Amino acid sequence: MSLLADIRAILRIKSDTYDLEIQDLIGAAKLDLELAGVMPAALDDADALVKRAVTVYCKANFGLENPDAERYARAYAMLRDHMAMSADYNGYRVTFIVANTDGPVEEALVTFDGRSIYTGSTGSAEFRGVRPENRKAYDIYVDASEAASGYTNVAGHTTITVVLGG
Repeated sequence: MSLLADIRAILRIKSDTYDLEIQDLIGAAKLDLELAGVMPAALDDADALVKRAVTVYCKANFGLENPDAERYARAYAMLRDHMAMSADYNGYRVTFIVANTDGPVEEALVTFDGRSIYTGSTGSAEFRGVRPENRKAYDIYVDASEAASGYTNVAGHTTITVVLGG
């Protein structure tokens, strides 16, 4: 079912008479989320929080005489602000996988985006909330010595595999 059809059902509208207005509200909700800091790539109609935020926005703004409009508007604003502050919605996920010829490297220190994270047993370190940028530097340290460094472009969720010593 499409987001339009879902919202039409939630608003208890049987016909497609108001589809244009509902589509406009969906677009306005997504633009408002984006202006608040939610990354456009995170505005997936299948995402439960995105769908909920758009639905509550539509409930707040559909129709002229809605006695619950203010309550829905407050609920939407709280959800929007929560999403805008969440690393899952305000940036991309960049995952580093560090390995050598023996397999994953545990406890390698990955420095990226102004933060440092140690790899776990799978050799991976995940940075959330990374804003898009070209030529973003990273450094990897093993036993306090720099083992690798480089640059990556961040334009979406990214996985970078670094094989040390070979």
